[in-house]
Amino acid sequence: AGLFSLEDGLKLITARARLMQALPEHGAMAVIFAAPEHIQPFVKLYEQHVSIAALNGPQNTVISGQEEFVRLIVQRLQRFAEVLTLRREGEPQNQRSAKGSIFLRTAVETERIAAGVIQTESVVLPISQASHCPLVDPMLDAFELIAREVTFLPLQIPLVCNLTGQLLGAGETLDANYWRCHTREPVQFATSIQTLAANGYELFLEVGPTPVLSKMGRRCQPAKNATWLSSLHQDYDDWHMLLQCIASLYCKGCNLNWSSIDCGGIHHTIALPTYPFERERCWFESKEMDGDVGRMGGVGAGVPTNARVPIGEASSPTYPTTPTLPPASPLTTYIQAQIAHILHQPVQRLECEQPLTSLGFDSLMAIELKNCLELDLQIHIPIGTLLQGPSIAQLVNQLLALVPVRNDGRRTSATCSSVILNGELASPMCPLSHNQKALWFLSRLEPESAAYNVLYSARIQQHLDVATLQRVLRKLADRYPVLTSTYTLHNGEPVQQTLPNRTISLEEIDATSVSLDDLKLWLQEESNRPIDLTKGPVFRLKLYRRADDDYVLGFIVHHIAVDFRSLEILLEELAQLYAVDKMGMAEPSKQSYVPLGQALRPQPDFQNVDYVRWQQAMLQSEEGERHWQYWQSELDGELPVLNLPTDRPRPAVQTYKGASHSVSFNTDLVTKLRILANEEKVTLFTLMLTAYQVLLHRYTHQDDLLVGTPALGRTRSEWGRIVSYLANPVILRSKLGPNPTFKELLHQTQRTVLSALEHQDFPFPLLVERLQPHRDPSFSPISQTHFIWDRTRTHIGRDLTHSKIPVPTLSLQHFIYGQQGIPFDRYCYYCSHGRALPDST
Repeated sequence: AGLFSLEDGLKLITARARLMQALPEHGAMAVIFAAPEHIQPFVKLYEQHVSIAALNGPQNTVISGQEEFVRLIVQRLQRFAEVLTLRREGEPQNQRSAKGSIFLRTAVETERIAAGVIQTESVVLPISQASHCPLVDPMLDAFELIAREVTFLPLQIPLVCNLTGQLLGAGETLDANYWRCHTREPVQFATSIQTLAANGYELFLEVGPTPVLSKMGRRCQPAKNATWLSSLHQDYDDWHMLLQCIASLYCKGCNLNWSSIDCGGIHHTIALPTYPFERERCWFESKEMDGDVGRMGGVGAGVPTNARVPIGEASSPTYPTTPTLPPASPLTTYIQAQIAHILHQPVQRLECEQPLTSLGFDSLMAIELKNCLELDLQIHIPIGTLLQGPSIAQLVNQLLALVPVRNDGRRTSATCSSVILNGELASPMCPLSHNQKALWFLSRLEPESAAYNVLYSARIQQHLDVATLQRVLRKLADRYPVLTSTYTLHNGEPVQQTLPNRTISLEEIDATSVSLDDLKLWLQEESNRPIDLTKGPVFRLKLYRRADDDYVLGFIVHHIAVDFRSLEILLEELAQLYAVDKMGMAEPSKQSYVPLGQALRPQPDFQNVDYVRWQQAMLQSEEGERHWQYWQSELDGELPVLNLPTDRPRPAVQTYKGASHSVSFNTDLVTKLRILANEEKVTLFTLMLTAYQVLLHRYTHQDDLLVGTPALGRTRSEWGRIVSYLANPVILRSKLGPNPTFKELLHQTQRTVLSALEHQDFPFPLLVERLQPHRDPSFSPISQTHFIWDRTRTHIGRDLTHSKIPVPTLSLQHFIYGQQGIPFDRYCYYCSHGRALPDST
């Protein structure tokens, strides 16, 4: 800003560093994620030793001072939060404990700051010297003397004073006393950013080795029209980051000194289009095309997402109605019944010699069947056994070979491989899986982002007993504590915090005068509201009443708590519990396998904590090492970045902004696709995935492609009914050179899919951590496109109507309201009920 020369600036910096280094090394600083007014009562008790050093955000305050008192304040804050939690839960605390732990004088003062610290987290910073606190008082006189030797000039451009947070205009100046106060008083960073925003500044550039300030600035000013840029990043190539920053500045209309930028180095020519991209729509419209597409997003670690939800039932091809009786084998009869239920087909239509792939069997159905068979037969079944297209008769023979034989020649049950299972929530602090940890860290980096909200809405066109629905939600909260949990730090690790006596609230909204189009806009606006994992709720429900027999129920839940299979379970149980409550029936008390929709599931025996403990043990075992060696080999070498042609520059940082396009496949085309898949003995998923890979190759001219797809992650029968985030993205690598035929590529893809599913238990975030691929904030790591297979079920609760007695069902009809954001360059969804193949870019 021209306040002083470079030489004088360096003089101030070195003098301050030298004087601070000479101070005693018993200082400490701590970041406390709470507002300053909630921390001040604790700091005031030790104001001779500790001060508030920086106000970095609405919920980001730094304290500084003598280490023993800094740590004491952190401990008192944590103890205070624990006492308040116990009090709110109704557990008595004696007066001595409250006073001795907190030192607050009145109940009014306690309640005033209670809301601000009950969820407080803090981190003690690894530093050698503490600044902006009483410890620096001995150096202030000497520093001010040195500052008086500096020639201070009038400002040439406006400058925000982070001592006051106010804007200084051009022509104003500062003196030595200012720099004395600057060293001792708290840094008003949050106020400074808010002052800039209030004066119309929308472009923020951080010049430094790491993007620390820009991350804090976003939290102070989360305006959508603000742009935050960093000149360098510790994880990325300097020149690459600098060029991205320059490109963003240019696109924002900044005047750049190109002669300084282009000051030497190696240059390359690239081919550019010789004509402008036209915006004219040249698509053929037909009545069979469905222009409306569900709200979609990522399914995996992962994967950040706004998502439409696949719900269960797959469409099935038409088969001859002539019944073919299976051989008189109990195992054959049992397997036929399970497959018929999964396919939603009568048993009489299943031929024992017909390949499963010809019946429309896909990987999700295979995992559902696998879990069912493993639970009932107590054997371990490789997923490839079910996906290689065996007939029912062949499958029976393969399963018989897996059952151990006793000494007397009789077959007996075999238990699955050992697993650490607890079956109860002994502690309110539960560890997180690798995928959940990744989402937690992403949420902390972008707390205002709604990219990982999982969305679903259902239309209810019947009389609805709202009181019954609210009772059902309380039962769901009891059955699945993850729905009312929050997420916090415990001993330096993110954990799931189970809070007793919490319920799922249902907000009722009058929409009697609102059109369906306007209601979709309401749902979109609600879905873009971020979820605070530390405070909750992570699961939001809104009931929009359009008439006495017309409602729309909107679900918003953070991906850290559910995956799409979990939401499928919740929706099914919502309908079943509603019927049970209306009929006055009791709930089952123990878990047993019953096909989804056939009867109400009992209270689940296993929870997410059991899965996490199993995952930790598995990764440390030979099985975990085998999974890692597979992925290390599969993703060896340079990983290609998807190079789709675009008509505009790629943003320097992903924005997650997107749109969707829907294409309907007519019945004739779908039939031909099923015939081709049947002839080649592959699933329809594999066929469509191969076609998508060919499409990508056509537009990118890349022979090496990486396509992600979400695996269910429920490879053991114990995990079948867990409601949590168990889904895990797997990467499918295809090699299209040298010029294979489509059928050759199809069978190559089949082998890749089977191998990837066999190794799906290795968590994707850990894979990224170990592989250490080149990271670029403008695109997602490893894979930039995902292919999603969606067995969308349009109605929930329909199975209950098949009962022999009248059942007061709750019919949930999927209500589609549009796509706005995705975490990758391109998603391709295939909806297997035949309505559409939507594309999101």
